[in-house]
Amino acid sequence: MLEIDNLSIKVENFYIVRNVSLSVRKGEILGIIGESGSGKSITALSILKLIPESLKISGTVKVNGRDIYELEEREFNKNIRWKTVSIIFQDPAASLNPLLTIGEQIKEAIIFHEEKKENLKDTIINLLSEVEIKEPETVYKSYPHHLSGGMKQRAMIAMALSCNPDFIIADEPTTALDKQTEHKIIKLLKNLSKNKNTGVIFISHDIEVIETIADTITVMYAGFVMESGETGEVIKKPYHPYTKGLIECIPKVEGKGKRKLPVIPGNVTDIKSRPSGCPFHPRCSKRKEVCQRELPPLKQIEKRTVRCFFPEYEAV
Repeated sequence: MLEIDNLSIKVENFYIVRNVSLSVRKGEILGIIGESGSGKSITALSILKLIPESLKISGTVKVNGRDIYELEEREFNKNIRWKTVSIIFQDPAASLNPLLTIGEQIKEAIIFHEEKKENLKDTIINLLSEVEIKEPETVYKSYPHHLSGGMKQRAMIAMALSCNPDFIIADEPTTALDKQTEHKIIKLLKNLSKNKNTGVIFISHDIEVIETIADTITVMYAGFVMESGETGEVIKKPYHPYTKGLIECIPKVEGKGKRKLPVIPGNVTDIKSRPSGCPFHPRCSKRKEVCQRELPPLKQIEKRTVRCFFPEYEAV
Protein backbone atom coordinates (compact mmCIF):
# COMPACT_ATOMS: atom_id res chain seq x y z
CA MET A 1 0.00 0.00 0.00
CA LEU A 2 1.02 3.61 -0.60
CA GLU A 3 -0.05 5.79 2.33
CA ILE A 4 0.21 9.52 2.96
CA ASP A 5 -0.60 10.46 6.55
CA ASN A 6 -1.06 14.01 7.83
CA LEU A 7 1.26 15.47 5.17
CA SER A 8 1.96 19.20 5.32
CA ILE A 9 4.20 21.16 2.96
CA LYS A 10 5.06 24.80 3.55
CA VAL A 11 7.32 27.55 2.32
CA GLU A 12 8.39 30.07 4.97
CA ASN A 13 5.26 30.33 7.15
CA PHE A 14 2.75 29.58 4.39
CA TYR A 15 1.20 26.15 3.88
CA ILE A 16 0.94 24.79 0.34
CA VAL A 17 -0.55 21.50 1.57
CA ARG A 18 -1.90 20.88 5.05
CA ASN A 19 -2.80 17.70 6.92
CA VAL A 20 -3.39 15.61 3.80
CA SER A 21 -4.04 11.89 4.26
CA LEU A 22 -4.80 9.43 1.47
CA SER A 23 -3.94 5.89 0.41
CA VAL A 24 -4.04 3.59 -2.60
CA ARG A 25 -3.68 -0.18 -2.81
CA LYS A 26 -2.10 -2.24 -5.56
CA GLY A 27 -4.59 -2.80 -8.36
CA GLU A 28 -6.62 0.27 -7.32
CA ILE A 29 -6.90 3.67 -9.00
CA LEU A 30 -7.21 6.75 -6.78
CA GLY A 31 -8.32 9.95 -8.47
CA ILE A 32 -7.27 13.32 -7.05
CA ILE A 33 -9.42 16.19 -8.30
CA GLY A 34 -9.36 19.94 -7.78
CA GLU A 35 -8.73 23.24 -9.51
CA SER A 36 -5.23 24.49 -10.28
CA GLY A 37 -3.59 25.57 -7.03
CA SER A 38 -5.36 22.94 -4.92
CA GLY A 39 -2.14 21.09 -4.05
CA LYS A 40 -2.76 17.94 -6.11
CA SER A 41 0.51 17.70 -8.00
CA ILE A 42 2.83 18.77 -5.20
CA THR A 43 1.24 16.18 -2.91
CA ALA A 44 1.96 13.48 -5.48
CA LEU A 45 5.46 14.75 -6.28
CA SER A 46 6.34 14.58 -2.58
CA ILE A 47 6.01 10.79 -2.83
CA LEU A 48 9.04 10.74 -5.14
CA LYS A 49 10.87 13.59 -3.37
CA LEU A 50 10.58 15.71 -6.50
CA ILE A 51 9.83 18.98 -4.72
CA PRO A 52 12.32 21.78 -3.98
CA GLU A 53 14.54 21.38 -0.92
CA SER A 54 13.44 24.84 0.26
CA LEU A 55 10.01 23.42 1.13
CA LYS A 56 9.47 22.03 4.62
CA ILE A 57 7.67 18.72 4.91
CA SER A 58 6.01 17.05 7.89
CA GLY A 59 3.91 13.91 8.18
CA THR A 60 4.68 10.49 6.70
CA VAL A 61 4.72 8.93 3.25
CA LYS A 62 4.90 5.14 3.39
CA VAL A 63 5.41 2.81 0.46
CA ASN A 64 4.76 -0.83 1.33
CA GLY A 65 5.22 0.06 5.00
CA ARG A 66 8.50 1.99 4.59
CA ASP A 67 8.62 5.70 5.41
CA ILE A 68 10.43 7.18 2.39
CA TYR A 69 11.67 10.22 4.33
CA GLU A 70 13.60 7.95 6.68
CA LEU A 71 15.51 6.32 3.80
CA GLU A 72 18.97 7.40 2.69
CA GLU A 73 18.92 9.07 -0.73
CA ARG A 74 20.96 6.25 -2.30
CA GLU A 75 18.57 3.59 -1.03
CA PHE A 76 15.55 5.65 -2.07
CA ASN A 77 16.88 6.08 -5.62
CA LYS A 78 17.73 2.41 -5.97
CA ASN A 79 14.67 0.81 -4.37
CA ILE A 80 11.78 3.28 -4.48
CA ARG A 81 12.03 5.92 -7.21
CA TRP A 82 11.01 4.36 -10.53
CA LYS A 83 11.41 0.78 -9.26
CA THR A 84 8.53 0.79 -6.74
CA VAL A 85 6.88 4.13 -7.58
CA SER A 86 7.13 5.72 -11.03
CA ILE A 87 5.50 8.74 -12.63
CA ILE A 88 3.86 9.83 -15.87
CA PHE A 89 4.22 13.58 -16.27
CA GLN A 90 1.45 15.69 -17.82
CA ASP A 91 3.60 17.10 -20.62
CA PRO A 92 5.54 14.32 -22.36
CA ALA A 93 7.01 16.76 -24.88
CA ALA A 94 8.77 18.58 -22.03
CA SER A 95 9.61 15.40 -20.09
CA LEU A 96 11.26 13.42 -22.87
CA ASN A 97 14.84 14.23 -23.87
CA PRO A 98 14.75 15.54 -27.48
CA LEU A 99 18.33 14.35 -28.09
CA LEU A 100 17.73 10.68 -27.26
CA THR A 101 15.60 8.08 -28.99
CA ILE A 102 12.65 6.59 -27.12
CA GLY A 103 14.48 3.28 -26.80
CA GLU A 104 17.57 4.91 -25.29
CA GLN A 105 15.47 6.79 -22.71
CA ILE A 106 13.60 3.72 -21.53
CA LYS A 107 16.88 1.78 -21.47
CA GLU A 108 18.42 4.25 -18.97
CA ALA A 109 15.82 3.51 -16.29
CA ILE A 110 16.12 -0.25 -16.71
CA ILE A 111 19.94 -0.25 -16.61
CA PHE A 112 19.97 1.83 -13.42
CA HIS A 113 17.67 -0.55 -11.54
CA GLU A 114 18.14 -3.98 -13.07
CA GLU A 115 21.23 -6.18 -12.87
CA LYS A 116 20.07 -8.25 -15.81
CA LYS A 117 20.73 -6.27 -18.98
CA GLU A 118 20.49 -8.92 -21.70
CA ASN A 119 17.96 -8.57 -24.51
CA LEU A 120 17.15 -5.01 -23.50
CA LYS A 121 15.94 -4.07 -26.95
CA ASP A 122 13.44 -6.93 -27.00
CA THR A 123 12.28 -6.01 -23.48
CA ILE A 124 11.68 -2.39 -24.50
CA ILE A 125 9.90 -3.31 -27.72
CA ASN A 126 7.62 -5.59 -25.68
CA LEU A 127 6.91 -2.69 -23.33
CA LEU A 128 5.99 -0.46 -26.26
CA SER A 129 3.68 -3.20 -27.52
CA GLU A 130 2.03 -3.44 -24.09
CA VAL A 131 1.02 0.22 -24.29
CA GLU A 132 -0.60 -0.50 -27.67
CA ILE A 133 1.97 1.13 -29.92
CA LYS A 134 1.38 -0.52 -33.29
CA GLU A 135 4.91 -0.17 -34.68
CA PRO A 136 7.08 -0.57 -31.56
CA GLU A 137 10.34 -1.14 -33.45
CA THR A 138 9.88 2.11 -35.33
CA VAL A 139 9.06 4.02 -32.15
CA TYR A 140 12.05 2.44 -30.40
CA LYS A 141 14.34 4.16 -32.93
CA SER A 142 12.34 7.41 -33.08
CA TYR A 143 13.10 10.73 -31.41
CA PRO A 144 10.27 12.42 -29.46
CA HIS A 145 9.61 15.03 -32.16
CA HIS A 146 8.77 12.22 -34.58
CA LEU A 147 5.76 11.19 -32.47
CA SER A 148 2.27 12.59 -31.93
CA GLY A 149 1.14 13.74 -28.49
CA GLY A 150 -0.69 10.47 -27.85
CA MET A 151 2.33 8.40 -28.93
CA LYS A 152 4.63 10.42 -26.68
CA GLN A 153 2.30 9.77 -23.75
CA ARG A 154 2.24 6.04 -24.51
CA ALA A 155 6.05 6.08 -24.57
CA MET A 156 6.00 7.80 -21.16
CA ILE A 157 3.67 5.10 -19.84
CA ALA A 158 6.01 2.41 -21.19
CA MET A 159 8.89 4.13 -19.40
CA ALA A 160 6.87 4.24 -16.17
CA LEU A 161 6.23 0.48 -16.49
CA SER A 162 9.83 -0.37 -17.37
CA CYS A 163 10.84 -1.52 -13.85
CA ASN A 164 7.51 -3.16 -12.96
CA PRO A 165 6.57 -0.67 -10.21
CA ASP A 166 3.91 -1.34 -7.62
CA PHE A 167 2.53 2.20 -8.03
CA ILE A 168 2.33 4.80 -10.79
CA ILE A 169 1.60 8.50 -10.36
CA ALA A 170 -0.20 9.89 -13.41
CA ASP A 171 0.00 13.68 -13.17
CA GLU A 172 -2.73 14.98 -15.51
CA PRO A 173 -1.51 12.69 -18.31
CA THR A 174 -4.41 13.52 -20.67
CA THR A 175 -4.49 17.32 -20.33
CA ALA A 176 -2.93 18.13 -23.72
CA LEU A 177 -4.67 15.34 -25.64
CA ASP A 178 -7.79 15.39 -27.79
CA LYS A 179 -10.85 13.55 -26.47
CA GLN A 180 -10.40 10.45 -28.61
CA THR A 181 -6.76 10.01 -27.56
CA GLU A 182 -7.68 10.82 -23.95
CA HIS A 183 -10.22 8.00 -23.95
CA LYS A 184 -7.62 5.54 -25.28
CA ILE A 185 -5.04 6.54 -22.64
CA ILE A 186 -7.62 6.18 -19.84
CA LYS A 187 -8.63 2.73 -21.10
CA LEU A 188 -4.97 1.74 -21.35
CA LEU A 189 -4.19 2.81 -17.76
CA LYS A 190 -7.26 1.01 -16.42
CA ASN A 191 -6.26 -2.21 -18.19
CA LEU A 192 -2.64 -1.95 -17.06
CA SER A 193 -3.69 -1.36 -13.45
CA LYS A 194 -5.95 -4.41 -13.52
CA ASN A 195 -3.67 -6.76 -15.45
CA LYS A 196 -0.44 -5.85 -13.64
CA ASN A 197 -2.02 -5.25 -10.21
CA THR A 198 -0.52 -1.75 -10.19
CA GLY A 199 -1.80 1.02 -7.94
CA VAL A 200 -2.37 4.32 -9.74
CA ILE A 201 -2.72 7.85 -8.41
CA PHE A 202 -4.45 9.74 -11.22
CA ILE A 203 -4.42 13.53 -10.90
CA SER A 204 -6.82 15.69 -12.89
CA HIS A 205 -8.84 18.89 -12.86
CA ASP A 206 -11.49 17.16 -14.99
CA ILE A 207 -14.06 15.37 -12.85
CA GLU A 208 -15.49 13.52 -15.88
CA VAL A 209 -12.09 11.89 -16.45
CA ILE A 210 -11.85 10.94 -12.76
CA GLU A 211 -15.35 9.45 -12.88
CA THR A 212 -14.31 7.28 -15.83
CA ILE A 213 -11.05 5.92 -14.42
CA ALA A 214 -10.95 6.06 -10.61
CA ASP A 215 -12.18 3.56 -8.01
CA THR A 216 -11.88 6.11 -5.21
CA ILE A 217 -11.69 9.89 -5.27
CA THR A 218 -10.05 12.57 -3.14
CA VAL A 219 -11.21 16.16 -3.64
CA MET A 220 -8.61 18.81 -2.77
CA TYR A 221 -8.99 22.56 -2.37
CA ALA A 222 -6.39 25.13 -1.28
CA GLY A 223 -4.09 22.42 0.05
CA PHE A 224 -6.74 20.56 2.06
CA VAL A 225 -8.64 17.33 1.49
CA MET A 226 -12.30 18.36 1.34
CA GLU A 227 -13.95 15.03 0.56
CA SER A 228 -13.02 11.45 -0.23
CA GLY A 229 -14.81 8.19 -0.86
CA GLU A 230 -15.83 5.71 -3.54
CA THR A 231 -16.00 7.54 -6.86
CA GLY A 232 -19.50 6.47 -7.85
CA GLU A 233 -20.95 7.44 -4.48
CA VAL A 234 -19.22 10.83 -4.39
CA ILE A 235 -20.34 11.70 -7.93
CA LYS A 236 -23.89 10.50 -7.26
CA LYS A 237 -24.27 12.41 -4.00
CA PRO A 238 -21.49 14.86 -3.07
CA TYR A 239 -21.48 15.95 0.56
CA HIS A 240 -19.18 18.97 0.28
CA PRO A 241 -20.38 22.17 -1.48
CA TYR A 242 -17.09 22.34 -3.42
CA THR A 243 -17.48 18.81 -4.76
CA LYS A 244 -21.07 19.57 -5.69
CA GLY A 245 -19.95 22.73 -7.49
CA LEU A 246 -17.36 20.83 -9.54
CA ILE A 247 -19.96 18.29 -10.62
CA GLU A 248 -22.56 20.91 -11.50
CA CYS A 249 -20.05 22.68 -13.75
CA ILE A 250 -19.92 19.67 -16.09
CA PRO A 251 -21.69 20.58 -19.38
CA LYS A 252 -24.76 18.44 -20.09
CA VAL A 253 -25.59 17.38 -23.65
CA GLU A 254 -28.98 15.78 -22.95
CA GLY A 255 -32.23 17.68 -22.50
CA LYS A 256 -34.00 20.35 -24.52
CA GLY A 257 -33.42 24.05 -24.71
CA LYS A 258 -30.56 26.15 -23.41
CA ARG A 259 -29.09 25.79 -19.95
CA LYS A 260 -26.87 28.32 -18.26
CA LEU A 261 -23.69 26.58 -17.19
CA PRO A 262 -23.20 26.92 -13.42
CA VAL A 263 -19.85 28.23 -12.19
CA ILE A 264 -18.12 28.40 -8.83
CA PRO A 265 -17.56 32.14 -8.24
CA GLY A 266 -14.05 33.42 -7.56
CA ASN A 267 -10.74 31.57 -7.66
CA VAL A 268 -8.55 29.42 -5.44
CA THR A 269 -6.80 31.84 -3.10
CA ASP A 270 -3.04 32.37 -3.14
CA ILE A 271 -1.17 30.65 -0.28
CA LYS A 272 -0.21 34.03 1.18
CA SER A 273 -3.79 35.30 1.32
CA ARG A 274 -5.81 32.29 2.39
CA PRO A 275 -8.69 33.18 4.70
CA SER A 276 -9.16 31.99 8.25
CA GLY A 277 -11.68 29.25 8.89
CA CYS A 278 -12.75 27.02 5.99
CA PRO A 279 -10.60 27.84 2.94
CA PHE A 280 -13.65 27.50 0.67
CA HIS A 281 -15.97 29.82 2.62
CA PRO A 282 -15.43 32.97 0.44
CA ARG A 283 -16.83 31.04 -2.54
CA CYS A 284 -19.44 28.94 -0.72
CA SER A 285 -23.15 29.81 -0.99
CA LYS A 286 -23.90 27.81 2.18
CA ARG A 287 -21.34 29.49 4.44
CA LYS A 288 -22.26 30.55 7.95
CA GLU A 289 -20.47 32.58 10.58
CA VAL A 290 -18.63 29.59 12.04
CA CYS A 291 -17.17 28.78 8.61
CA GLN A 292 -15.30 32.09 8.65
CA ARG A 293 -13.86 31.51 12.13
CA GLU A 294 -12.96 27.84 12.36
CA LEU A 295 -11.43 25.21 10.11
CA PRO A 296 -13.90 22.33 9.90
CA PRO A 297 -12.42 18.94 10.87
CA LEU A 298 -12.63 15.93 8.60
CA LYS A 299 -15.79 14.01 9.48
CA GLN A 300 -16.27 10.32 8.88
CA ILE A 301 -19.77 9.70 7.50
CA GLU A 302 -20.26 6.02 6.71
CA LYS A 303 -17.55 5.26 4.08
CA ARG A 304 -17.01 8.93 3.28
CA THR A 305 -14.84 11.65 4.79
CA VAL A 306 -15.79 15.31 4.41
CA ARG A 307 -14.39 18.59 5.72
CA CYS A 308 -17.52 20.67 6.28
CA PHE A 309 -19.59 21.91 9.23
CA PHE A 310 -22.79 21.50 7.23
CA PRO A 311 -22.38 18.60 4.74
CA GLU A 312 -25.30 17.81 2.47
CA TYR A 313 -25.67 14.47 4.24
CA GLU A 314 -26.92 16.21 7.38
CA ALA A 315 -29.12 18.65 5.48
CA VAL A 316 -31.31 15.91 4.01
